[in-house]
Amino acid sequence: MLFDSLMLRAVVNHLRDSASGARVLRVFQTSRMQAIVELSADTPPGQLVLSCCPQFGRIHLDDGWEPGPAVNYPVGAVLQRWLRSAVLVDVAQREFDRVVRLEFANARGLGPQARCYVILEIMGRHSNLIVLDEDNAILETAKHIPANLNRYRQILPGLDYVPPPDFDKHHPGDLTAEQLLATVTHPQATVSAWFRATLQGASDVFRDEALARADIPATKQVNQLQSADFQRLHAALAELLEASDSARQAWTYACPDGNFAYPVKLQSCADCRAEPVSDINAAVAAIVSDQMTSAGLEDQRKRLLQAAQRPMDRVHKRIAERREAQQQAKDADTVRKLGETILASLHQIPAGATEASLPDPYEPGSTVNITLDPEMTPQANAQKYFARYKKLASLQGRIGSFLRAARRERHYLDGLLDQIQQAADIGELEALEHEMAQQGYLKKQRTRRAPTPTQIEVHSATLMGYTILWGKSGLQNDKLLHLARAEDIWLHTRKTPGGHVLIRTHNQPEQVPEEVLLAAAQHAASLSKRRLDSAVAVDYALAKYVRRLKGTPPGYVHYTNQKTLHVAPARLNRAPGS
Repeated sequence: MLFDSLMLRAVVNHLRDSASGARVLRVFQTSRMQAIVELSADTPPGQLVLSCCPQFGRIHLDDGWEPGPAVNYPVGAVLQRWLRSAVLVDVAQREFDRVVRLEFANARGLGPQARCYVILEIMGRHSNLIVLDEDNAILETAKHIPANLNRYRQILPGLDYVPPPDFDKHHPGDLTAEQLLATVTHPQATVSAWFRATLQGASDVFRDEALARADIPATKQVNQLQSADFQRLHAALAELLEASDSARQAWTYACPDGNFAYPVKLQSCADCRAEPVSDINAAVAAIVSDQMTSAGLEDQRKRLLQAAQRPMDRVHKRIAERREAQQQAKDADTVRKLGETILASLHQIPAGATEASLPDPYEPGSTVNITLDPEMTPQANAQKYFARYKKLASLQGRIGSFLRAARRERHYLDGLLDQIQQAADIGELEALEHEMAQQGYLKKQRTRRAPTPTQIEVHSATLMGYTILWGKSGLQNDKLLHLARAEDIWLHTRKTPGGHVLIRTHNQPEQVPEEVLLAAAQHAASLSKRRLDSAVAVDYALAKYVRRLKGTPPGYVHYTNQKTLHVAPARLNRAPGS
């Protein structure tokens, strides 16, 4: 998430105007890295969000936050104790860095002279939330930084607070055009590299915007700049700082690299879709909500993929083992004959022999080399071969069904992994999570109730007056077959995991237009793992010839009397309200 120094400057100025003098009503944490300071306010929102999350570090006003019932960290307890009935008296940015200091009076309810300070450092993975007393001693921090992690700057309770180093960078508002020119120490460097190494808060967006307003190419060498270039750059920096100081609204930008909010209209993002938002806090909250939802979606997708991959690895191993057992079972008759050969020549086997070459009773004139256990009698060795024969003979009758069951599970898991990859929202992933829990691939969540069959929804669209239904997950495909009428047309890609499709035929399947049938087949292909192929084989049959197989994974069916179409995958549009 983009929350750079210019954005922080605009938010801090707004907070100083709107929140100074507000009394703290309550303090709580929603996570280890985020605290909420609820303030009294004439107009909502009255919740100050302080986040040192590496991905979503920020400060802004919002509303609707509630404490996490399982969130209990030391920094939250210290904030609650020191800020009870405190008053926010100042909000200040440290120069042009991504560090903000909040000053509270009446700390611990000890009167207006009692002070407490909260420092929020918004610096990616180095972000932190630190509580200080009036003597600059650290009371608590969201992340403890001992000496083995940072020798220069330890962040631990009881130590004095040391600000982050400034690396000899300059505040962009403190330099004249001549002073900007004087900072050039490596003339061969590009303007972009010089800008980042020289000025505080030089995020990519801030840098690109300042250079765009000054009409200076970022890739140009610094030694090629003229005095007039530094004059224009100085004016552009002053313009940006002034615009952020008075910004109460913001702009949200939808760009290929991600969405973000910014306090000024950007000339450097002409290719991005920009929308004004009347309140800068609302703009930040909206962007964060979208990005956190997206991050949560990917986190849940990753978790489900890992959960589905584990049984997939096991089933691959099981198939390999059963194939090997199948090969061994084919030798059952050979093993029986070895036992019979031993019984036919007991007198020729010396005691303690490890191997014997005996006449083959099935091929006169031939001999058979048989491995023996020297600790057993010849009769016991024969019985050992007979016992092995019985085991292999029994396995021979069952191994085929075992192997088919393992292959069916592999087919199901293959489709499940594909569905997880293609899920477009949290709702689809949650439905798959319920299905995986039902199949035993995930522990069932005690707080979540699995959907009943009536709650499982299938998708639909209409084409030329015909309703086309389809499912994506195994449970949806089962529901689809349950809804099917005998004369409806059922479609599915041949020998490929994917969703099922159903055409409502009004009991007249022969009158379904070819265009509708082809569109449904193309949609079935688009729901399969072969969605990127140029041509996909799709089988279709009347629903009365499709049946669910007992004991198989969700969505697994057997069908007959099918025909096949070869189509290019293409999706159907869903009907409004479907």
